[in-house]
Amino acid sequence: MAKAKEEPKAVLARYKCTGCQWIYDPKFGDAANEVPRGMPFEKLPANFICGVCGCTKEKFVKVEEKKK
Repeated sequence: MAKAKEEPKAVLARYKCTGCQWIYDPKFGDAANEVPRGMPFEKLPANFICGVCGCTKEKFVKVEEKKK
């Protein structure tokens, strides 16, 4: 019996704080703000702030991944 093909996991985008250059990576979450691993940036609450410098969510920009 053939195994069903597994769907490739979606790569969650990383976002960089423009104030201090800290990067939010969903693979790790954000312990400072009690954000669990796997939480996409888009699903963070509107009042999310950078745990390093305090910038608001609006000050983050998507990190463009390099093509392999």
